[in-house]
Amino acid sequence: MNKFTREQIFTLIRCCLCIGGSIGMVSNCMGIFYSPMSSALGTGVGQVAVISTCISITQGLFGPVFVRLNKRFAIQHLMSAGVLAGILCILALSFTADLRLAYMLAVIIGAGNCCFGFIPGTMLLRSWFGERNGAVNGIMMSFSGVLAALMNPVFSRVITAWGYASGLRFMALLLAVLALPSALTLRMKEEPQQIKTGKQYPKREISRSLLVLLFVTCIITSTLTGMNTHLSSIALEAGHSLNFGASVVSAAMITNVISKLLLGSLADRMAPIPATRLFVIIGAVGTAILFFLRASEVFALLGACFYGFYFAASTVGITMMTQAIAKERYSEIYSRITLYNSLAYALSMTAYGFLKDAFSSYSPALLIILCTSAISVTLNILLHRMSTKKA
Repeated sequence: MNKFTREQIFTLIRCCLCIGGSIGMVSNCMGIFYSPMSSALGTGVGQVAVISTCISITQGLFGPVFVRLNKRFAIQHLMSAGVLAGILCILALSFTADLRLAYMLAVIIGAGNCCFGFIPGTMLLRSWFGERNGAVNGIMMSFSGVLAALMNPVFSRVITAWGYASGLRFMALLLAVLALPSALTLRMKEEPQQIKTGKQYPKREISRSLLVLLFVTCIITSTLTGMNTHLSSIALEAGHSLNFGASVVSAAMITNVISKLLLGSLADRMAPIPATRLFVIIGAVGTAILFFLRASEVFALLGACFYGFYFAASTVGITMMTQAIAKERYSEIYSRITLYNSLAYALSMTAYGFLKDAFSSYSPALLIILCTSAISVTLNILLHRMSTKKA
């Protein structure tokens, strides 16, 4: 492994803090607020879950806008503006009881999240570490799980002691302390037009059928993690405490980190498509445990741990599968896949909440995830066979 310079290491650390703030806290910790917020406002969990849906959808839709804005403004300015927008809107969210206003604030939070999330993070790491940046990207993506695992129990205790509004204000404070200084001081090492547009390579023809299968496989796989914001509510439904619910989320986030590192390492020894398939199967085992045995604290934690393998499949796995098939067209194709994945993830997250409200149980949603896992594995097998034939 090449030795990293001091500036490269500090760039990686600051990118990790930004990703930890945007994905780790704002996205992955929002679920801990669902039940307390729905109880305080007198609404269903599904209606509150729409907040996360708005954040996720806007985060995906704003990606192309961010790339265009980056042609006119320095990346640190855009990232800083995104963090500030998130801080102010999360603070405003803590003071409002109007769900329509909350949804509007969530849209702004999502746009801000995009500005200091995966897109600028990968751009920065590519700038500082060159084309061979897989290891550092894995570290950066894993950090979203690290911060989520650390902060979910903390937010739970704050909510239990002082209410959900104080929990949101504490989240805004952490963004100001961790993400804002990092965003203000990050910069690109070099900004050649080719890197920013992703057009430095001649386009290689990929069969339409292979491309469609890749898109469908990635979109189906991305919906599997939609239950992550509901994990604490699943624990509450099973009769456990809010603090134990936070522990369940943390267990999934810990596996989130470990599985991303494992998948990156495993894919070096076997093709990325079957490696991703294996992690989907492990996640399905966790979902089955949650479906049948969530009343037991031990099995609830075990199920959450296995469920965490879905995160690696839907992030590192999708990235690596796209890279393996798209080759030099990776930037062009991956940007489109990311957009559709964000929409699919957001819609699935809300659908699971409304299913809970409709059936007064998370069992139908968990059963749907099990069926979706089977579809994902089947598509993955077809994708692997078709891609090897085309090669």
